Amino acid sequence: MRYQSLLFLIFLLVLISCDEKKDKEYDLLITNASIVDVQNNHILRNKLIAISNDTIRFVEDMSGISTYEAKETFDAKNQFVMPGLWDMHVHFRGGD
Repeated sequence: MRYQSLLFLIFLLVLISCDEKKDKEYDLLITNASIVDVQNNHILRNKLIAISNDTIRFVEDMSGISTYEAKETFDAKNQFVMPGLWDMHVHFRGGD
């Protein structure tokens, strides 16, 4: 019985510590975003995007917004968020 209690306690501690994004402060929260998923040709509506150190940390539904804090918040209602598109083509014509 003692072994089972210890095992349960370890499992509970691991489970609680796995959710690293909760109660964390981010540099920027983009709220109410409609994300353009160019790979799957979808619009993902009403999403929350958390950014810190110039890196997107997670994207999830707006239902969990109350558990996050940010230095800055941007409400993207009626706006779209999409990955940066780079125009990498070149025209080689010679001369100047």
